[in-house]
Amino acid sequence: MNGVVERKNRHILETAKAMLFEANLSKRFCADACHYAVTLINRMPTVIIGKNTPFQLVFGKKPRVDTLKIFGCVCYVHYQDK
Repeated sequence: MNGVVERKNRHILETAKAMLFEANLSKRFCADACHYAVTLINRMPTVIIGKNTPFQLVFGKKPRVDTLKIFGCVCYVHYQDK
């Protein structure tokens, strides 16, 4: 069973590294990339569980994907004067 867990960890790290490379970000953002990779993986359908998502199995409803953003996209913070 340890091999299954190690393979999933490898999948998460490979996904995170690909996102960091594509966004041209440093390894400093590795934790953020891993967190977002897990979010994406949990929202992707899998044949193993009957073309459902892991999110559906845990929460019993389809995940919202309209709120997902591109990892590494430029964003700006706007401070309003009070």
